Amino acid sequence: MSREVWLPLATLVLGYVGSLFTESLRDRRVERRETLMYNAEIADRRANREADFQRETLLRIQDALFTLGQATTFHQFHFMAATRRGKRETPPRDVPWGNEAEVPDDMGKQFQESVSELILLTVRVADDDLRGLIEEFRSHSTAVILADGEDAAFEAAAKADDDYKAANERLGQLLRERY
Repeated sequence: MSREVWLPLATLVLGYVGSLFTESLRDRRVERRETLMYNAEIADRRANREADFQRETLLRIQDALFTLGQATTFHQFHFMAATRRGKRETPPRDVPWGNEAEVPDDMGKQFQESVSELILLTVRVADDDLRGLIEEFRSHSTAVILADGEDAAFEAAAKADDDYKAANERLGQLLRERY
């Protein structure tokens, strides 16, 4: 075979192999880019779902905080009114001031449901500070109900009120900044 025949033939074969090679590299780059874009889109959707979940949870917690605060206040005022009307003497030391037997069923149920809902929602919160504030509020709200007397109930109620304000402030801050 003469040089005039095999050189163009070799050039043609090498050109074809070279184009296949560069096309393969181009396809890999495109595939890598599409994979990265797909993964970024998936991560973005997941982040949006997580943000939506947190926002909805925080909004539900805001309602649950209010409901628990309201239920706690109703309990406290119920015990105060019963004591002041003379229907209830100051209890002996071994009987808590907030004796559940004296609370109307709907009031006790509202308190229990409020506490349960707050516990359920609190575990979903991503912010450690807010979880701590909610736990303090829940603890002091329960202390109002289980207090040994009116003074202890007022002290616990004052702490619960401070906790409520702090938790709501943190909750509002999270909603404004992140969601």
